[in-house]
Amino acid sequence: MAFCREGSARRVGCSEEAGLDHPYRLQSLLGRSSRSADALCDRVRRYVADALGDADGVLVVDETGFVKKGEHSVGVTRQYSGTAGRVENCQVGVFAAYASRFFHALIDRRLYLPKGWAENQARRVNACVPEDAAFASKPAMAREMVSRILDEGIPCAFVLADAVYGSDHKFRQSPVRLIEPIACGFKIGAGSLALWGK
Repeated sequence: MAFCREGSARRVGCSEEAGLDHPYRLQSLLGRSSRSADALCDRVRRYVADALGDADGVLVVDETGFVKKGEHSVGVTRQYSGTAGRVENCQVGVFAAYASRFFHALIDRRLYLPKGWAENQARRVNACVPEDAAFASKPAMAREMVSRILDEGIPCAFVLADAVYGSDHKFRQSPVRLIEPIACGFKIGAGSLALWGK
């Protein structure tokens, strides 16, 4: 939270920084209020398009792993985590960020649901996985996000993604309807990068 003191792990510290005498209001807001993460994400994208959009903007797609010790968090399994640099027990999220000369912001996200989770009905029910959540590869998730973002009219000169996405021919071809590919899958340092641009 932006108003929390750097290094402060105390909720009271965050409440004090917000000008509150007690932490209860903040705890209630964070723990008991009803909110839709999807609706908030939609609002952020609209704001980014309206206030921060730029014809030279860049859409960046990447994934990150969240190392976990247990096995009950949705999507947790032994899989490669770029965060850890090896196969770990983790969740993986696919993210889309937008960067322009004005600012940068995360504008979309999806939690990767491995096949083992998608096909295990008992595990899905125990973890409250929505009925409509199905297995999709990370590049397929990214294709859907990129298509939706571009359909919403967010101005974008380039789409950047690493080799996980650049090696998927469907992902490489998906933005062609709006953005012409200029290069894909070339090496940068130790990794590789997929790039589309005008």
